[in-house]
Amino acid sequence: MKNFETKLKVIEEIKKGKKFIDISREISVSTKTISRWHKIYLKEGIEGLKGKRKYNPPWNIIPDEIKEKVYLLKEKTPGITLLETQKKLKKLGIYLSLGCIRKIWYRYGFIRDRKINKFEIFPSIYLQKDVKLFIEEANKAIEKNDFKRAAKILNRLPYCYGEEILGKIPWKYLNLRRKVEKIGYLFGKEPLKIYYKKIKKLRKECEKNSFFYSAWRLALIELNTLFWMGKMKSMLNLIKYFEQKIPIIKDKLICFSFSLLKGITYAKLLKSNEALRCAKKCHNILKNLKINELYISLGHFYSNLGIYPKAIKCYQKAIEEGIFFNEALISLAGCYALNGEYNLALNILKKLKGELFHHQPLIYLIKAQCLIGKGKIIEAIEYTKRAIEGSKKEEIIQYLHSSTLLLSTIYAGLNKRKNANLLLKKMLPVLKKNKMIQQYYIRKMILANKIYVPKKYQFDPFIKLTMLFKKIKRLKDYNLAFSYATKNCIKGYFQRLCVLNYEIIENLYKKYRLKGLPKSILKLPIFNEKTFIFNIKFLGKFNIYTLIKQKEYKKIKSKFSLKEKSLLLYISLKLPEPGRSIQIDEILKNFWGNSKNPKKNLLRTLSEIKKKLKIPSPLLEIPKRGNFSILKNNGIYFLTDYNDFEENLIKAKSFLKAGEFEFAKKEFINGFKLIKCEPFKNMYDRFSEDKRTEIIFKIKDAYEDFLKTNPSKKEIEKIEKKFEKLKILIK
Repeated sequence: MKNFETKLKVIEEIKKGKKFIDISREISVSTKTISRWHKIYLKEGIEGLKGKRKYNPPWNIIPDEIKEKVYLLKEKTPGITLLETQKKLKKLGIYLSLGCIRKIWYRYGFIRDRKINKFEIFPSIYLQKDVKLFIEEANKAIEKNDFKRAAKILNRLPYCYGEEILGKIPWKYLNLRRKVEKIGYLFGKEPLKIYYKKIKKLRKECEKNSFFYSAWRLALIELNTLFWMGKMKSMLNLIKYFEQKIPIIKDKLICFSFSLLKGITYAKLLKSNEALRCAKKCHNILKNLKINELYISLGHFYSNLGIYPKAIKCYQKAIEEGIFFNEALISLAGCYALNGEYNLALNILKKLKGELFHHQPLIYLIKAQCLIGKGKIIEAIEYTKRAIEGSKKEEIIQYLHSSTLLLSTIYAGLNKRKNANLLLKKMLPVLKKNKMIQQYYIRKMILANKIYVPKKYQFDPFIKLTMLFKKIKRLKDYNLAFSYATKNCIKGYFQRLCVLNYEIIENLYKKYRLKGLPKSILKLPIFNEKTFIFNIKFLGKFNIYTLIKQKEYKKIKSKFSLKEKSLLLYISLKLPEPGRSIQIDEILKNFWGNSKNPKKNLLRTLSEIKKKLKIPSPLLEIPKRGNFSILKNNGIYFLTDYNDFEENLIKAKSFLKAGEFEFAKKEFINGFKLIKCEPFKNMYDRFSEDKRTEIIFKIKDAYEDFLKTNPSKKEIEKIEKKFEKLKILIK
């Protein structure tokens, strides 16, 4: 084919008035060719000069009839090998080499090209020239809205998966092969019930036509759909039907996917032994298959079964390949956090790259676990709230369970036993309603001293460890529970149990140096009597409570001036836990911006607060950091009812998102009950004014969301009257 630039030069010379003979001498092209180019240019313009060469099939091409026979042999007997296919064809008088049969299989989508993809049930392949030309024709027909013609062209092709064109053509015009290839695109685009009916009908049609290879592929999509619908028994029935009545398939990837889904079904139906057998089978298939990307799926399966040591190995292998790099890293970090290796988990999360929007709630949850283990419990509260807020509709209940379990650990660590138990109790009806029975029993066991757990649930490592923990009376029992946690890589959960059920290990902790409890956790108030905790309530009447001898919170009777109150609230919200600091200049600008001696005023007010709260001066000190002075918290925990208010609203909005209106309504009402006066009343510094408007806007938004929970007229009137009295406009 002549160069396009040469053609353009020829046209330019003709336009200048040159003769064909002169041009042919200059560029060594015949006058006939120049004449032909000129005619094309006059008819089609410059685009016509870009003309493509027609496809000429090779001389030794195999007839379509023979290809079809090879295809049907594989389709009707999925387990047939290349040699067996060659022998059967010989009996029919067709002589083909193994390489030739392999090429036909590749052309019809039975063989994967490892360069393009290794792990899809419908593989993407390099399309041959003739197929590409047909797809181009079909695209032109679609541009003219001639869908019937486009479908006719595509229906002639051997394989068409991976082409966007299939999505543009209506379902009714496609033949059975094309429908099988298109069905995968429709997952998530149609309601699950409609999609399930469509795929089931298509699978049965394939079985009628003895298209068993396609039936296997469709069965995997059908099983996946049933899983999302939560129909485990239907999944098991379909699995048994295929194992008994459909010819065996030898495609290792399909076998792996089928065994994995079978194992997940058994795990969900609490048949642990059968699930473990499936896991072993998957592991053996992967050894031969040598596709490291699939180890992430196996890792998820092992972690669902609670076999975390094997899950960690699977995630490490998946990371080596690097295709699902972020997902594998997050899963591995989650396993390490669960095993109490907090620094390692946080370091892994630092390696994450690219977009993390879909993974953010899980990242927040892992960070919260790590921060609890490192003793930064107030910061952990912020991350648990973010995890709940960012969770998707279908994941909300699971995230609420995990987050509230972490929050109850935090409250128990701060010696707020009532709050911890309330959080555990509140989720029990939600878990029962959503059939999260294992999680339900874990909470029940933490709350009660004795509880019967059915044997079928006792294989779960968290339930088993909780049972062992509840039996602790001597050091020997403690060591037994800890060794079980170490063996199953759940030391992080063991540490949280020690906080949640401190009364069980209290005597042992005072007598012995217990294994598995890091220094950071031992610094928590529940283990340390000397820790200062102040619970400040300012959404109602201003009151401060302090923890006495690790038993109960007692009200402080001292009276505080407005300036002292506003500074104390500022410190409690900005420096809520030990280790946090803030620049003195920020405090001075906020409270004494126009004062001649702002630092003197700060020191006076701060010393008054310390006196009234009986805080030793080193716990709230003003050291220098470089050129700046800072106010540093060295050992005090500040809690506020504003944190409780935020927590209630986040839970309420999550329940609302999940469609649990009754639970959402209760949480909204509990949040509104905390507001008993206008927040930061008569406090006119910048921080107080900003915080006041922020809280009022949150109340307004919460009220709008509350109306979506279908409350009664009485409930609406009560809340409206309450806020009218408080002079807070919510409409």
